[in-house]
Amino acid sequence: MSDKGAEQIKPQAIPKGEYIADLKRRKLIKTAAAVVAAATGGGAALLNSTNKAKPEPKRVTPEPTRAANEKQTFREISNQILSLKPTSPERVNLEKNLAGEVATPEQIDKSLWVISDINIRLDLLNKRYNLRLNGREGLKPLSPEKEAWANSKGIHAEALALCEESYREAVRIMEILRGKGIFKTDPPAQRRIMNPGELAEVLVIESSAGTNTGQTKLVDFFKTFPIETTALSELAAHTSLITGLDYSSDRVLGSSTGDMGPFQFRPSTAMEAVSDAAKAGVMLNIFDISEAGIAALIYLASKGYDIDRPEKRKEAVTGWNRDIGKNAKLYESGDDYRQKFSK
Repeated sequence: MSDKGAEQIKPQAIPKGEYIADLKRRKLIKTAAAVVAAATGGGAALLNSTNKAKPEPKRVTPEPTRAANEKQTFREISNQILSLKPTSPERVNLEKNLAGEVATPEQIDKSLWVISDINIRLDLLNKRYNLRLNGREGLKPLSPEKEAWANSKGIHAEALALCEESYREAVRIMEILRGKGIFKTDPPAQRRIMNPGELAEVLVIESSAGTNTGQTKLVDFFKTFPIETTALSELAAHTSLITGLDYSSDRVLGSSTGDMGPFQFRPSTAMEAVSDAAKAGVMLNIFDISEAGIAALIYLASKGYDIDRPEKRKEAVTGWNRDIGKNAKLYESGDDYRQKFSK
């Protein structure tokens, strides 16, 4: 996790997942096109594209060009974005265009995998919140009490809602790991996993509720850190496999302190967390807000987090991020949420 602080963001006033089939076998990555295509809808256009794969021409003639009225697929746009410098005008325009096309929670989440501009990310978070407030796309609105609680803490309400989803899935994964004898959950999982309110506070502190994830090329930052360089390469391969996008070490962006994603993982920490989840058959993407939250919860639990033992609780958080571990507001939010909403 990053050592940087972040501005807290409230919602704007608008109407209301053992995998590592050995990543060192890199040939799997090169031959997994069909698998990843299936994982992302077989290249189906997330943005209602009418583009279809064309058969290999039988004679040597130029490939037909895309029709003027034919939209690019999500994968095409995303890979183009990933290939460009983070602050280049071309990338910013592509990110704006992608954000303007998305309409469902799934599309919003997928666009946030690649978009790095802070303002565009905030707009997308607000758009997701708006869908939830109106009960659209199967999103369940927060209770008025939880929404008011989030506002009182300076936490974006959609961040809290996403963290509640992460919490429920993390508890499920922990129980699977306990059943397999892989991950000890004594005390019970509910005590070992940070509650949604506390997790949402982490998200705000780390990346302004997932909006400020950084625009530094991490391959450059970790040039003199071989362990992190190796982990970064493994994480890029993992992410490519599960998303179908063309991630590589030099396409992963993060903070100026070497952390990435909404919860600001170091590459080695991220690989540890996703590896634990994979033992339960769940493949996590640490660039996805909900899945990154799951990874954070599982990682902290693996380090001994126990909400009923202040010293263990603080030790786990401080071991991940020294500054956040010393942040009294984090524990205050966690205790307050537990008192008000935990049964």
